[in-house]
Amino acid sequence: LAQQGINIGVNQFSGNGISNYLRKLKPNNIFDLTAANALYRPGAMGESGHLYFAKRKNGEEEFSVPDSLQEALSDTYCLMIYQESVMSVFQILMGYSAGQADDVRKMIDKENRAKNQAGREKLNLLKAEFIKKASKVIGLESSEIVWDNVLPWTGYGFNRPHADCYA
Repeated sequence: LAQQGINIGVNQFSGNGISNYLRKLKPNNIFDLTAANALYRPGAMGESGHLYFAKRKNGEEEFSVPDSLQEALSDTYCLMIYQESVMSVFQILMGYSAGQADDVRKMIDKENRAKNQAGREKLNLLKAEFIKKASKVIGLESSEIVWDNVLPWTGYGFNRPHADCYA
């Protein structure tokens, strides 16, 4: 029914916009609905994350996931949809503990929202550290691509259990 956009009255999935998106996405399991719920939000839609997800899921857009990030990003088609995705990336590429990765995730979100000089300086320092360490694992070019995908994520990242409950 969701693939046909027949979802009127379904909590979190009711409305013409989400109905149209579900027809594009063609969800066929709970994971697709969870992602749709997390992605059909103003921040993610502003970055076109919902459209990238649908295209990648349906084989309309190619993507690749570095081997070391397969576990963290393969089920989201190399998109950082959830807070846990970003945290996993920092754990894998930076060697951070789960607590450190969560602290960095919060700091990125805070400084990215602040949009002041001090925040930009903190983010630039973190970026330099990230690129240096991550490039040893996935190479310089991939490190820069991953970093460029971290910043927009902070504006809309959902925690996965939250998205699961709504789906």
